[in-house]
Amino acid sequence: MSNKVLVLGSSGRLGSYISKASNSIPDLEIISHSRKANRPQSADLTNRDQTFKMLEVLQPDVIINTVALAEIEACEKNPSRAYHINVLTTQNIVEWIGEASAKCHLVHISTDHVYDGEGRNKENSVNLTNYYAYSKFASELIAKQIPSTVLRTNFVGKSVSDLRQTFSDWVVSSLSAQRNIELVNDVWFSPVSLRFLLEALALMVRERLDITANLGSWGGMTKFEFGLKIGRFLDLDLEKIHSVTAEECEAYVTYRPKNMVMDNSFWETTTGMKCPSTEEVANAVAREYL
Repeated sequence: MSNKVLVLGSSGRLGSYISKASNSIPDLEIISHSRKANRPQSADLTNRDQTFKMLEVLQPDVIINTVALAEIEACEKNPSRAYHINVLTTQNIVEWIGEASAKCHLVHISTDHVYDGEGRNKENSVNLTNYYAYSKFASELIAKQIPSTVLRTNFVGKSVSDLRQTFSDWVVSSLSAQRNIELVNDVWFSPVSLRFLLEALALMVRERLDITANLGSWGGMTKFEFGLKIGRFLDLDLEKIHSVTAEECEAYVTYRPKNMVMDNSFWETTTGMKCPSTEEVANAVAREYL
């Protein structure tokens, strides 16, 4: 099976990690895309003609779509921009695959923000609470117009991009610089590491499953607990971490889901790939900063 993989959004947190780590994945030809002109492939994916032209030339076997406007406040302030980046780009990709009858599999990266329920959220427990979540769920619906892999996930780990920080990057850099930070004690999530997510994506490139699946860790933690574990592991000044509620957090203007903890049973049953505990993720990610 041919494995020419086009990574869309290679200047972002996840896309840059995939592109730079591609040498560790055997038998894959990775092609990196970004709107930035200094990338091997540049195109404005909100522009249908540019999207079609690039894909016609490249003829990828797999597209990994990491393109997203993921800043919650930016989506809420400018829903039109969120629509264009999160939804229209996916529509253009899907239409090219359909109209060109291309033998191309789409792996679409979605988010745990589509949840806000009680306990562990299964794939059918969608509860949309802000425009970011709405736009990402809309992009999922478009992606599923063709056979595709949709992964709902939240990732942490040491970024390879100087311009894009992950949650763990921000915690470590802030505490290392002796800056005070607020971490919420009532928002739960179940992230995976960038390294684990890369392994899962490599599996999807090989298997090309037509699924929508949660890809997270087991157990879950609050953002406060997760940051505290990383800071303690690295022997950073924990007094700089201030525990606040979401309502008290100055950075949270727009509502965030309180419980994004995911049930990963479907992923494990379908793929045979086991997910780590959130505790294991926190420890593994902390080691990346040693």
